[in-house]
Amino acid sequence: VAAPGLSSNFSPIDPVLSAAAEPIVLPVPIAAVKVLPRWSEEDDVTKWRLRYRTRAVDEPDRVGSCGSVDDGFEWMEVELRAFTRELPLSGLHYGVDYFFKVALLTASGWSDWSNIVGCVPPSPELPGKCAAVFAVVKDDTTAHVRWTRPVDYAVAVGVGQIRRYRMLVTWGQDSQREIGIEGDADCCDVGDLACLTDYRFQVAAENIIGWGEYSDPSAPLQMPPPVPVKLPMPTLRRATHHTAVVQWQHPPATEVPIDSFRFRYTTLPQFPEGSHSHPEVVELTDVPSKASQHTITDLLPGRTYILQARAVNCYGMGVWSDTSIPIKTADGREPSKILGLSAPHIYASFETLQST
Repeated sequence: VAAPGLSSNFSPIDPVLSAAAEPIVLPVPIAAVKVLPRWSEEDDVTKWRLRYRTRAVDEPDRVGSCGSVDDGFEWMEVELRAFTRELPLSGLHYGVDYFFKVALLTASGWSDWSNIVGCVPPSPELPGKCAAVFAVVKDDTTAHVRWTRPVDYAVAVGVGQIRRYRMLVTWGQDSQREIGIEGDADCCDVGDLACLTDYRFQVAAENIIGWGEYSDPSAPLQMPPPVPVKLPMPTLRRATHHTAVVQWQHPPATEVPIDSFRFRYTTLPQFPEGSHSHPEVVELTDVPSKASQHTITDLLPGRTYILQARAVNCYGMGVWSDTSIPIKTADGREPSKILGLSAPHIYASFETLQST
């Protein structure tokens, strides 16, 4: 129950029974208490009421005094059914004395108010340590970091709520930087990370009191090298008995230039899985980085070929592209088509000559 929303518009109690037993009032983090009324099962209680208020400035301590005496102060009042044996009250003023008293309703009528009980809602403390900091690679220069909120987050109502977080990123011997994270969060993207570098992440939380302790470091996360991206599917064309031309598109330009291209081709229906070599797969290396087409030689006539391509830079190789559309070389029993034949120094045309 949140204290500001309680109502005190109840009809006054006309007690017919003696005073109820004093309730048990326990402080609960943060700025909250838990009220536990006391009665035996034989009392056949159907409802109970709670009154509470803050202790006024310079007011004497009233703990243990008779609750039925009108002290001239305004009390907050709430009525509950008997099955509610624990009542949490949150949103109270922390570090301030509160007075509490209860009355019980039985088949015979209302009891008188119990003696007054005192309690001080505890003040907020520094947030606990965040737990389970876990980082994964999001892209070549960005890590996605997740964490579990402090263990006291669930009861941090109002003044104890987390205001913001900060993250400590460390790498190398003594390199580090801090990142501010506003509001309530449990994840964050960290950018501008260098490749082939081990990073560790720690998170701390802040509430109204101040900053809590940094969490334990995450497991090291190494950012991947910026190898080339996957190329679009290459194209095979202009097949002859023993050659074919492969054409491909270059990847988008980055800070790391392409050093060369690689191709592999085969007459199998599809490329075998795994990176190990296969006798039916031929790989071409060191194709110039400026080229966008290349003639493949030493093909067998009358065979169907498929091909894949990938780019290479100083950090390594990209993954193989999708497989090209199959192309078949010319059949060995058929002569190749003659291209570009001409006899400019012999005849102007191939018109039939008449004998003289």
